[in-house]
Amino acid sequence: MVLTVSNRYSPLRNWLFLAFLILLGLVQATLLNNFRIFGVKPDFLLIAIVIASTFFNQKKILIFAVFTGILKDSLSINVFGINTMLFPFWSYLTRILSGKINLDDNLSYAALILAIGILNGIIRLIFASLGSALFIPLGVFLRIIFLESLYGAIAVPLIFEIIKPALSKERAQDNLKTITLIDK
Repeated sequence: MVLTVSNRYSPLRNWLFLAFLILLGLVQATLLNNFRIFGVKPDFLLIAIVIASTFFNQKKILIFAVFTGILKDSLSINVFGINTMLFPFWSYLTRILSGKINLDDNLSYAALILAIGILNGIIRLIFASLGSALFIPLGVFLRIIFLESLYGAIAVPLIFEIIKPALSKERAQDNLKTITLIDK
């Protein structure tokens, strides 16, 4: 006798998470402009992908990361394609780090978002300055990167508490996909 516990709610959860990413992208592109501090705002899409990277399997998170990168590239004025390349890299890096360090609370996610945000900002601003004739002074450059990353780290508990219930069920279902009992 074979007893199989299927992952039947997963496709719906995937579509809901995709819709949530689209909603976050729209909020980031529109409403979040009213909450800028020193001209910067948190990167909700990066936060969502980093948090989801510890919950979804590698194939799903790669699809979500590429989609989210394309969405962010479409809604922002950055060099097109930079987020599409970086988001899968950050999700892969998060999956590697989640096996080595404990990422179960807001503080560890905030520290990870701060580090990834700083690296992401440096790479984005380097590519943006290479693609244009604009010169960004070093002080402004570092202020933008640090404040954006810090603002993102402060916003982690908000995003984490919103998506944690759905993602916790995803992790539980991935762990219990198939249970096999063999009767002889």
